[in-house]
Amino acid sequence: GKSNAMSKLILWFLFSFPLSKIPCTAPTADQLFAVLWSELNLVLSMMKPEYAAMYEWETKFLRIKQRSQVWYARAKTAGKGETGALSGIHADYMASFADESYDIEDEVFQVAEATQTGDISLMILVGNAVHDHGYFFECFNKHSDEWINITMNGEESPIVNRAVIEAQERQYGKDSNHYRASVLGEFPVVASIDLQGYSRLFTDEWLDEVMPKNQSLLDPELFNDRQIQLTRSFLGIDPSGEGADESCGYLRNDSVAKLAFAQQTSTNAQAAAVAIEAIEHYGLNGDDVVVDNFGIGADLSREVTLKSSGKYLIDGKNVGDKCEDALDQANYMNERARIYDALYWWGKRGGKIRYDERLREELKTIFKRKTEQGKMQIMPKPEARKRGYVSQNRSDSLSLTFVNDRMMSNYIPRGNFRALNIPQAEQPNQNVPSDPHSFVPDF
Repeated sequence: GKSNAMSKLILWFLFSFPLSKIPCTAPTADQLFAVLWSELNLVLSMMKPEYAAMYEWETKFLRIKQRSQVWYARAKTAGKGETGALSGIHADYMASFADESYDIEDEVFQVAEATQTGDISLMILVGNAVHDHGYFFECFNKHSDEWINITMNGEESPIVNRAVIEAQERQYGKDSNHYRASVLGEFPVVASIDLQGYSRLFTDEWLDEVMPKNQSLLDPELFNDRQIQLTRSFLGIDPSGEGADESCGYLRNDSVAKLAFAQQTSTNAQAAAVAIEAIEHYGLNGDDVVVDNFGIGADLSREVTLKSSGKYLIDGKNVGDKCEDALDQANYMNERARIYDALYWWGKRGGKIRYDERLREELKTIFKRKTEQGKMQIMPKPEARKRGYVSQNRSDSLSLTFVNDRMMSNYIPRGNFRALNIPQAEQPNQNVPSDPHSFVPDF
């Protein structure tokens, strides 16, 4: 298996390159120590005694006895928020190993790139093809020309039990993402429907059109503060998300959106100060500012009111609540589904977002599905965290700008015209108006 192959490569690299160093990581301690490091010890025990005697195995290190302090492999987990698992080591000969790479945060690899300065510097990333986003995914896609990619196809393997493959095919189907990942070793088809009925709301095509990387193609004045202030603008604030994430705010009017602020905050007072500064800078009305009212968001609303001596009464919204409008209640599971659908259609109508790589990655993790009642549902945050998706701070703050934008609400197709029913390949549907920009539903 892959752990056995990685173990042999680690032993080979240490043997072949003098004073080499090998940082090794995995997303959990169990995967790193109970699986990879245990396998490394097993492979070491199977070597010829004269070679095995050169190594010294420890619970977190594998050392070459000759120069044990400077010639070694190190095991360190890369849990959530731990970005230094592959950094802090420098050598002329270095190889970084990551197991279950699909579940490791992008920042871990981005930090590690800065250490690849020696005469020979390798990064070996191993994992299953289960996500359609992230650093590991992009190694096989956007950045494939920078990597040597190897895919193991179970159908072609002489050691894989055919009965297991046939069982997978019967249960999930050959065209399913589960079969692609577990048998073919291929990544999910972007925007396809998973086993729980979810599919991406914001496809790569949508993102490329609404938030093009080459912003020079757009009017240079498009995101100018004065230009934005010419029309009514909205500010959505996500107050530190899970508590350890950034507090951020997105500004949007009828045609453009951009990040207003992003700051690591530790208190509501700090977050309120940043929010008030943004409100005054952009000349916003209090009722055009919406904060996620769940948890600490309620405290932030009060803090802004107190800190501004009652000048700014911003709107707190619990997006998990059901929609206020009866028609919206019939179409959406909750307010969160409605405002994300509004963001989708705002983009389809020509809205543009200043390029933000972090926002782009977050929007890739917004999944929708149709409930048994025919309502649009956005994947709940607990499920997104369970799948290892990035925290959706900036995307949530952007979606909050649609809470009180009733004008934009008039342009959101309902029923058979919703984003929920757009074909996954983003091809025109015969039921969708040929000019969706001019379509206004008859209420």
